[in-house]
Amino acid sequence: MSNSHDDITAALGKTSSLCNLGLKALRAPNAQAPQSAGELPPLTVLRTDYVSLLSLLYNRALSLSLALKPPITSAAVTKVLSDVNDDLGRFTNCTLSIDDERHGSEMKKQMRWGAEEVLEGVQRTVDSALQAVNSGAVEEGDKRDLIPVAALLSAIESLKWRLPKDNTDAILRRWEMDSAALDDGVRETREMIEEGDERAQKAGGDADEPEEEDEEDAGGWDELGDGFGNEVLSGQELDRVKKVFSLLRLVTLLHKRLFVHHLKIARSPPLSEEHVVALFRHSAPLVSSTDELASALYTPQDVPVILSRIKGVHEHVEKYKTVWNAWDAESGLAALSVGEKPGKEDEDATNRKWFDMCFVQIDRVVKDLEHTLA
Repeated sequence: MSNSHDDITAALGKTSSLCNLGLKALRAPNAQAPQSAGELPPLTVLRTDYVSLLSLLYNRALSLSLALKPPITSAAVTKVLSDVNDDLGRFTNCTLSIDDERHGSEMKKQMRWGAEEVLEGVQRTVDSALQAVNSGAVEEGDKRDLIPVAALLSAIESLKWRLPKDNTDAILRRWEMDSAALDDGVRETREMIEEGDERAQKAGGDADEPEEEDEEDAGGWDELGDGFGNEVLSGQELDRVKKVFSLLRLVTLLHKRLFVHHLKIARSPPLSEEHVVALFRHSAPLVSSTDELASALYTPQDVPVILSRIKGVHEHVEKYKTVWNAWDAESGLAALSVGEKPGKEDEDATNRKWFDMCFVQIDRVVKDLEHTLA
């Protein structure tokens, strides 16, 4: 049994090491398959291969789980692991073949993130098996499963289901996530306002409440020492939060409407990938800048910092406006070139008017904030 045990542990260790090498390759900033962009297959081919290899790895995981059920034979385990190693290599190379320029940078990111998740799952699985083998849990008659494959199988199935079909689809999925992050910022700021208003009402109408309730409201923060108290917004600070909230709400509404009423609308011809990418390029920076602005609203507030972050948010909105205006002008010329009347109301007319007004309103709110907060 000693030779068999050594063969199994060596095979499991080799697979774990291959997972580690694959993860390093996937996480390397400039890692790419050894081919020029012109020699790479189209995305449809690579995506099909990617999904097929996921299915193979799913079946290999099931086979490995069965092979590691006592009584274990070295030949069965090493054969399955050899197949796993081959499939892992092909899967990693397939993922590394996704190119920014030819296939799209967001598609590349999401396929790499998915591949990392799978390789991490395989590594956890074989490491668990190695630990079980070394601990002696492979005795005859032990009918327990030695490796937990459910999480790995679930991860593979989830990845196959959510894998975007192309770079534009990948961008739309990330856009939804960014919109959700913006919604969270608006919700947290609204809660800050509601809590401030509630405290103001209590201060005005319940001044005679006992001290014990005030201590209870502190939530135990004061017990952590100085600097960790549950600090309360002053009336002036709360007023600033309310004014900035209107900007956060408008920016979030703009971002969400760009997705629902522009990017997702079926049209002929469809939006160019260049236009979609140009809009998406400013999505994550906008989320980051609004998050920084919302963070600056907590007490104690620093007005110059708030103004600086308002400016940062506005700069990203202006970049959206530039991309939008370029598309609007180009699509208008295209409509004229096919003989449409200049004043004809097309299906985008209402949306165009809304976006134009939204940009104007954001400009007004920013100017008002700069005037009232300065």
